[in-house]
Amino acid sequence: GNQTKNIYNSLSGKLAVNSSGFSSIVSDFDRWGHPIYEAYRTFGGELVLVNGIAGRNAKFDRQGNIIEYDFFDTEWNACENNDGVAGLKAEYNERGDQVKLSSYDLDGELCLSVNGYAITHNEYYDNCIETTYYDVDGVPCNTVLGFHKARALYNDYGLMHMLEFFNKGDSLCVAK
Repeated sequence: GNQTKNIYNSLSGKLAVNSSGFSSIVSDFDRWGHPIYEAYRTFGGELVLVNGIAGRNAKFDRQGNIIEYDFFDTEWNACENNDGVAGLKAEYNERGDQVKLSSYDLDGELCLSVNGYAITHNEYYDNCIETTYYDVDGVPCNTVLGFHKARALYNDYGLMHMLEFFNKGDSLCVAK
């Protein structure tokens, strides 16, 4: 693939460390320009942890949608990110909308993230996206914020103008 290196510079033109603690991201791209490898590095080129990971590999489908992420530590061993997830897998509908996102542990098994769910399922309506959260058994569950479904409503310009949260009884609720 083609490799690039994004380097962070200060206003004076000297190398800088961004707020996440790394000075560069090294990326490798497939022949279609999709970033299939990313690694966070210090000034000296050492891998550094950002949100619990030093880098990730990604896989894409033929339409260019990300279908899988795997996370790695500074020794490039599989690891969990700060959400307690070692990998993510996504599925899309025929329009390219993400309909499912699943969290996996180091053994490749579905796992709950620190947010309290393993799977999100999105349904798309005219100007609305409805997301339902599921546990590892595929049963609807509450997130750590106390809701099991969120509904985003969009205006004709594609801007979200309302976000609603629902409890397991499908009654409106307040997120914690």
